[in-house]
Amino acid sequence: MANKKKKKKTNQNKPNQNRPITNPELKKALEELKAARTPANEVKLFEALSSAKLLAPVIFSADLRPDQNGRINMPSNTGIKYVLINTDQNKTFFPAFTDFDEARKLPIDQEGNLQYIVRTIRDYARMFMDANNAAEGLAVNPKSDGMFLPKELICRLTGEGETPKEPVQESELKNGTVPENASFSEPATYPTALANEVYEQCRSIPEISRVWLKQMNVGIRSAFALIVEADKKDNALLDRVAELAVPFARERQVVSFYYSEDLENKAVRGDFPLYDRELEI
Repeated sequence: MANKKKKKKTNQNKPNQNRPITNPELKKALEELKAARTPANEVKLFEALSSAKLLAPVIFSADLRPDQNGRINMPSNTGIKYVLINTDQNKTFFPAFTDFDEARKLPIDQEGNLQYIVRTIRDYARMFMDANNAAEGLAVNPKSDGMFLPKELICRLTGEGETPKEPVQESELKNGTVPENASFSEPATYPTALANEVYEQCRSIPEISRVWLKQMNVGIRSAFALIVEADKKDNALLDRVAELAVPFARERQVVSFYYSEDLENKAVRGDFPLYDRELEI
């Protein structure tokens, strides 16, 4: 009897090799971060990524099929090519999926024997260290969650390799200082209440001539950016404009910068301003 119980316990503890890749903790962390980009939710995402097993689409030069345990035994001369995707901005990323349901959402042209292999965030960090690697980062569930992580951030999170630039932390995002690695776009969801409040308040600040509202992306962080053109540049004015928007930002950070030729090229690009003093009657 004792031996039979012991054998049963051993079988229960044995890993199930056929268990599918699911990553429920990572899926939950992605959903929470999409709902609210807070530092606490970013930490949850990083923690979930550190232990996640991600599905990477690859193409083998030989017709390989997994054995009964789901393992793929590759001969030493088998070629392997990772599938890459390109964004609208012509940037290249490794796609990585939390599960097969997510993987099926991305159509991939099969040039050969397409398979999915398991990779960790540390595996990707090591691949980014290869000078011949063209990928600029990792795209987690690109067709649904659309979480694009730059390679510098992944290397920093895993401690692998040397990174030329460290991702700017939220504490370093401050009014008047544009991060070097910042990019700008239109807000994914336009904050109408925030825009209305800034517009109304700017009408009572005579030194402001124009204000643009943009989304600023720094690594995986995003913030609302108010670009201010004024008769006189005063740091106190930037702080005042940003503070007007904070109560309507839904926990997202708000930063403000003075208009410059550099920001014209990076962010404004001739767009119509949120507020224009010359159009006021």
